[in-house]
Order: sequence, then structure tokens, then C-alpha cells
Amino acid sequence: MMDIDTYEKFQDLASAGEKNNAMILQNLTNEEASLLQLLKILIGKNRLEQEKISQYFVGEQLTKLINL
Repeated sequence: MMDIDTYEKFQDLASAGEKNNAMILQNLTNEEASLLQLLKILIGKNRLEQEKISQYFVGEQLTKLINL
């Protein structure tokens, strides 16, 4: 669920975080890997904690996944 669309929706809640030096992280979806590459080039607002994403949004996304 942590993809570019989610990040863009909640980027105002993002903060500066430590850079991850790994080139590739195992077990990421393609969407998650794309977001990781975007976050690696950002100077600030490169960390969005999942706890800051609204429960309503999470529920909507899970409903979409279940109804596929």
C-alpha cells in the first residue's frame, strides 16, 4: 500500500529521514520499489510513516484489494 499515489496524497505529513544506501530491497512490490527510488532522490520529506496515513484511506485501499 506504500506506493507513489499514497505518498503524494499524504506527502504533507512526510518528514526528512535518513537515506537508505541499499540499491534494491528484497520483497518490495514494483510500486513500492518505484516509491523507494523517488524517495532516494528527495532531499527532504523522504519519510512517510504508515501511522500517519488515515484509517479511512487504509480501509478504502483494503476494500479495493479484496474486491479485485
